[in-house]
Amino acid sequence: MPSGYYNTDLGYSLQNFTHDFLDTVDRRTILILVGDARNNYNDPRVTCFGDIARRSRRTIWLNPEPPMLWGTGDSDMLKYAPMCGVVLQVSTLGELAAAVDRLLVQQ
Repeated sequence: MPSGYYNTDLGYSLQNFTHDFLDTVDRRTILILVGDARNNYNDPRVTCFGDIARRSRRTIWLNPEPPMLWGTGDSDMLKYAPMCGVVLQVSTLGELAAAVDRLLVQQ
């Protein structure tokens, strides 16, 4: 990738993943996303995310932002969240430990 300034385009990544690797996702797959779901006002390609999530056994999203910021500005979290089995705020090591504990109990 050439040097320069780049903006996150999560939708583009989802589209590429769907095109190249969707056939590798099945009911044994646990899909874990880590990120704030901010997409810099690009197309979130919710349909691509839905295709991946439906094929997965479980979809987990760990978001570092507090829920009150989800859906504000360029955040597409409220579009992705309904397709997730679990969405957790994880912005500290303590929150990560608590999230792992919660996820292990929910198995």
